Order: sequence, then structure tokens, then C-alpha cells
Amino acid sequence: MDLIEYFKNPKSKRQKQYEAVRAIALDKIPADEVAKKFGYKISTVYSLVKDAKAGKLKLFPEVVKGPKKRRTLANIHKKIIQLRKQDMYAADIHKQLTNEGQSISIRTVERIIKEAGFKKLKRRTNLELGITTKNKLIGERSKALDFKSLQKFSVDCPAIGVFFFIPYIIESGIMDVITECELPASSEINSTQACLSMLLLKLIGQARLSHMDCYDHEPGLGIFAKLNTLPKPTYMNSYSCLTSESMLLNFQEKTVRLFKNKYPDIYDSKFINLDFHSIPHYGNESEMEKIWCGARGKTMKGANTVFA
Repeated sequence: MDLIEYFKNPKSKRQKQYEAVRAIALDKIPADEVAKKFGYKISTVYSLVKDAKAGKLKLFPEVVKGPKKRRTLANIHKKIIQLRKQDMYAADIHKQLTNEGQSISIRTVERIIKEAGFKKLKRRTNLELGITTKNKLIGERSKALDFKSLQKFSVDCPAIGVFFFIPYIIESGIMDVITECELPASSEINSTQACLSMLLLKLIGQARLSHMDCYDHEPGLGIFAKLNTLPKPTYMNSYSCLTSESMLLNFQEKTVRLFKNKYPDIYDSKFINLDFHSIPHYGNESEMEKIWCGARGKTMKGANTVFA
């Protein structure tokens, strides 16, 4: 900015008035020259000088400052203090106030707590916060539901269609076989509930038990297995380690025997069971076409094989 030009040719109204009055009062320039220089009428110049002498013309307006007191309402301030006395963290207080429709930042909550003289609470672990090291929410611990004492409630379910299979599962008698074979169970999850949880993944199209973490927060799916929520992926993946070979063979034998008696048409040799499998080929100069290998999760050179 050219300061000389800035003061010689003022642009703002307030600055022009100041320069006009100053020119007459200090520089003793005639009123007609001042009027010509700043584009005023002579009468206007006289009025400016008159108002300046009377104190009516504010050539140096006061700068309006912000409020000295905090803008947080007294009732909000009081509520923050009350919640902090209950050993609630700033993030939890902010969340509760937001849910109640109060627009306030977490920094303001932290400032009010600090100014009130409260000491910092001990930092919570990831387990206490309910998240993993990858900042993923930890689902509620699975436990059995007592349908006789369960109160009515409404909950969303991402795959409600699985409940239409329940009549067929009961009709097949497979639940009795699971109980008879005494498959592994834990203190909270019995064998029937564990097997229903694994079956649910198949019914909604998820083949791998590691995908359970996508659904272990859904109480609507947990009800399918008579649980509040589905078991965690760690439990589901380690379940096979609890089952012995003889236990599984016994389960398979009793299941096939049950189904032969219940559904004889399926076992009269009029049906062929097919299974498709991709066999990768690792030759350096392989001329085989690329195929999708599901186990590898990518396309590789190999052969599609059918087992009958």
C-alpha cells in the first residue's frame, strides 16, 4: 500500500471527514479549497467543523469488543459441573448434551471443567472405551436369552429372511442331533446356540466365520440363536479346535441317518451332488487360462474341476 497516496486521497467517508476538519483546524486551509479537494459543498464543510466542535461528529469511533463474560448459558454450565461430579469424562458429557439438543463444543466442556478446578480423570483403556486398537467398536458379550422372561421390544434386523428357515430347522430334527452328540459349549453359549450362529452365516451368504464381526453388533440376528448378540469371531474361529475328529464323524453319521429316514427321496441315488473347485497351476510357462480362485481371492492360471 502506498501510504502517501492513502492519506492524500482518502476513500472512506470517515477518513475524508477527518482530513477535511484537520485541514481547516491545523493547516488553516480555506473552506472553499477544502471543499474542492474532498468533493464537498462549502456548507457541508462548515457543518463538519461545527459538529466536530460540538462533539457530535465521531471521527474516531470506538471499536466494539466482544462480551467479557462467557456465552455458555448458566443452566448448561451448571449441568456440566453436575455431570463431572458423577465422574463423567468430557467426551461423555459432550455426547449427552448433544443428544439432549444442546449445541456446545467439547473444547468448551473441557474449559468449564478446568475452570471449575476439577482434576483430570485417569485415561481410559481401549477396553473401557469399548473399542479395539484399530478403533473398532467392541460388541456386547454374548449371553443366552430367556424367552419366557424377555420383555417385548423392537429392533432392526439386517437379514430378517433367516427367521423363515426356523420352521424347517426345527422340522428336520437337527437340533436334537446336536444335543445328543454333546458338541462343545461354553458357560454362556451352549452347543445349539453355537451351531445356529454358524448356520446363520451360511443362510445369509457369508461363508467364513471371520466375517462374524460384521454382524456381532446386531441383536436382531442374535435372537436367531437365542442370544443377545452373535458370538465374536475369535470364539467362532476357535470352535473347531474344541471338536475332535470322532465327535464330528459321530455328528455326520447321525445327521445322515436322520435325513435318510426323514427325507428318503434325497438319498435314493437319483440325485448327484456336485462340487466345483479351482485348482491353481504354478508353472512358469503355463498355457492355462486364468480362472477365479475363491480360496486365493484372485484370478490365477489353473483348471476348474467338478467333483461328483
